[in-house]
Amino acid sequence: MSRVLKTVLGIVIFIVAVVIVWNLIGALFHVAIFLVKALFAVVIAAILVGVFFIAVRKRE
Repeated sequence: MSRVLKTVLGIVIFIVAVVIVWNLIGALFHVAIFLVKALFAVVIAAILVGVFFIAVRKRE
């Protein structure tokens, strides 16, 4: 293979690799946001359940 063809092939492979990594990082970022939202929802639900149990105990 000629030197120019190797250079062009290297550039193309580099661009494809950048696009793939960019999409993977975007997907991981969305998963991370989903996990943070889920954790936040669990924490809020636990607080609400705690408040409910405290209110029920005080009524007894």
